[in-house]
Amino acid sequence: AELASGRQLGFDLVSLDCGIEPDTRALLTGRETVTPVKPIATFIARWRGLEQRFRALRRGSLVVVGGGAAGIELAIAAAERLLPLGGNVTLIEAGSHVLPATTAQAQRFAERALSQCGVRLVASTRIVERGSGVVISQRGESFAADEVLWASAASAPGWLARCSLDLDADGYVRVTPALQSPTAANVFAAGDAATVIGAPRPKAGVFAVRQGPLLARNLRAAARGDRLASWRPQREALALIAISAAQALAVRGAWCAVGPAWMRLKRWIDERFVASYRDLGAMPASRIAGPIRVRPRALTAVVPDLPCGGCGAKLGADLLARALARLPAQARRGVLAGIDAADDAAVLEPTVRPLVVTVDGFRAPVSDVGLFARLAVNHALSDAFAMGATPIGVLALVTVEHAVDALKERDLEQVLLGAAAALQAAAQQPLAIPLLGGHSAEGAELSLGFTVLAQVDGERWFAKGGLVAGQSLILTRALGSGALLAAAMRGQARSAWLSAALSTMIVPLRGAAGVFARCGAHGVTDVTGFGLLGHLAEMARASRVAVEVDVAGVPAYDGALDCLARGVASQLEPNNALVLRDFDLGGLHVSDPRLRLLVDPQTCGGLLAGVDEGEAAACVLALRAAGDARACIVGHVRARPPGAPIGRLLRRRPGREGGQR
Repeated sequence: AELASGRQLGFDLVSLDCGIEPDTRALLTGRETVTPVKPIATFIARWRGLEQRFRALRRGSLVVVGGGAAGIELAIAAAERLLPLGGNVTLIEAGSHVLPATTAQAQRFAERALSQCGVRLVASTRIVERGSGVVISQRGESFAADEVLWASAASAPGWLARCSLDLDADGYVRVTPALQSPTAANVFAAGDAATVIGAPRPKAGVFAVRQGPLLARNLRAAARGDRLASWRPQREALALIAISAAQALAVRGAWCAVGPAWMRLKRWIDERFVASYRDLGAMPASRIAGPIRVRPRALTAVVPDLPCGGCGAKLGADLLARALARLPAQARRGVLAGIDAADDAAVLEPTVRPLVVTVDGFRAPVSDVGLFARLAVNHALSDAFAMGATPIGVLALVTVEHAVDALKERDLEQVLLGAAAALQAAAQQPLAIPLLGGHSAEGAELSLGFTVLAQVDGERWFAKGGLVAGQSLILTRALGSGALLAAAMRGQARSAWLSAALSTMIVPLRGAAGVFARCGAHGVTDVTGFGLLGHLAEMARASRVAVEVDVAGVPAYDGALDCLARGVASQLEPNNALVLRDFDLGGLHVSDPRLRLLVDPQTCGGLLAGVDEGEAAACVLALRAAGDARACIVGHVRARPPGAPIGRLLRRRPGREGGQR
């Protein structure tokens, strides 16, 4: 499978549940200036900006195109928010009535509700152009439109047409009642993206939701080589459409009704559905060992029951050669013999500057092999960046899971491509960071390690022992990745939390290290496995100073404090918490989530540095301008009296530097 970025992912089974897109093909001009209601994440961001503009101007015209259930709910909800701000809302429908697939009585109910909510309805009008501040119909009529929300008839995602799948006339994936493609047995599809052969149904969420359990069952069955079950859809479904803040319209076939009871039912159904994704039950402990990698029976049957150890566990030369052949070309600056040579070791040109050598690695915390490789590379490079050094090459130690050669080769290829992408992102152009070579083997689970070679820029390097009394402590990233990854392995992390954290974790620390160098930082470390306080304690001891941490000012990843409050934490946290014996806790209880955040082990954490107090505010601004949006002052360095603890935790918020948190 190839992503839009060009990255490729291998699969044994794939499930396409991508939904639908509003069909804007009727627009001849201005298609890029309308806001489709899907994907919902894009729409929500656009809506917030729209509402802010209406509030600032105290006027504005909103046009909603499409009189189906989505368009009606959207127009009524928008009117409730925008009319008090001086705005107006118009709903435009191409048919003669809204809800064209329902009865005349249901249409009258909906149209009366639109009128009562202050929404202007324009029927029998097809919009074909979007101009400056207007939309234009096929008859040449113009309607004022500062913003246009597009909720008209849906269409299949365009990329499906490029996938060599069996599609129906409208571009949706044709599937059997088992939700399986009739032409590709390892492809499944469900929901709005699919059309079930012999049982087509409207593109409605109720059918998609009811296909979910069967889809999950059949994916497991296909992975095991078992018999698939068939979907038996209901003929009609109950549709509940919000027509005001207190009432909903209920429609099922030729029957319809309206009233507050239906709104209560709709809210109960919607809230229960959302809660099923938000409030995840605890995963059994037996399944928390790591990402679950399904191996079809047909492919695992030939894997030895007792895989070899020692050099017998090496990956085959042919497998390794094919994976290496797919690596992008690498720059060879300073490399005399590298990964493309037949030698067993890399050879580099001599250097007169100090050489920094470090190594790091861990088992896979995520199931995406390429993403794991990017995390592992950034985690290993962070030690070099924390010392103010420029990486000049890395060596990889790769362990892929026991499997047949095709699967081992696929995992190795994803590791190498992910590592190459991370090295390219971390490079300081025109200097590259080549993958010099390494070793590959197979084992019980996927794990990666990287040895990093780096050169010190100039004559000095950052050291942990460089803190000086009177400095401010600056942290470049939020904390909490350990708790989030632990929650994800238990099936208890919201996808939005994890996605937001990972999008930060894959960013290299080169930019932050450069800012600290320009700001004259003394004493720098990366915040990784020992947590903020563990690494800070190392710095304080080496520098013979005391440190203060403003607990309330330490940033946390979204969801991290929630996980810690529920007792979800990394297995390393109890060991990290032993460092609390060296700190004055300032009245904080050891179970306080804010305190636990400070000892949470970090993967791809940020940098922590001491900067002169007079330069700290400007340094924070420079870090934020360079992309570290959560950079802030988290504490201070003080002189350490004899016998005093090395650290003190403050419960107050920072004072004059609080605006730089």
